[in-house]
Amino acid sequence: MALTKVQADGVNLGDDFAFTGDVTGAGKVVQVQRAVVNNPSSTQTSSNSYIPVNSTPTCTITPKFANSIIIVQCSGPIAHFNAGGGSDNFGPIFNIGRSVAGGAYAMVDTTGPLWGVYKAAQTVGQWSDLVANYSWPDLPSYTVGQSIAYKMYGRKTTNSTDTWLNHHGGIGSVGGGSSSLYIIATEIAQ
Repeated sequence: MALTKVQADGVNLGDDFAFTGDVTGAGKVVQVQRAVVNNPSSTQTSSNSYIPVNSTPTCTITPKFANSIIIVQCSGPIAHFNAGGGSDNFGPIFNIGRSVAGGAYAMVDTTGPLWGVYKAAQTVGQWSDLVANYSWPDLPSYTVGQSIAYKMYGRKTTNSTDTWLNHHGGIGSVGGGSSSLYIIATEIAQ
């Protein structure tokens, strides 16, 4: 293929260039995938183990290169806590579940939560809602061509009797009932 844009003193960056194929090289964004669920259902749990947030979107990405980093961003669940007046809801914690090639979901961070809130010693009638936003630079084990799926997971904090991973009261009652849930997965070539 002839390089018709090359001039005697180099390339004129003011010219228009048409590229075909893939852009390669370490540190390059290869692709971005996004999944959104509008007006998701509430999620209340008493589980000490991570469970999927109700109505969580599933964001699937099929890496084009081996050993890529997948940056996973999650947003939207309305974390609710009200640890006063007989309620022992001290708050939820969140993680991201990953499934490679249709396998079982496993948490991307096995050492602790990616986002959480713990509020103790509140007075009767006090409660709070917070929109959770969290991310993780994932280094999954996969073969090129295998799909990787990501979902939002959460659980109660240790001392709670239960918690709301996604709450429709408070700030969730403004508008359609809850904020939208979304996950973005970005492949970065290494």
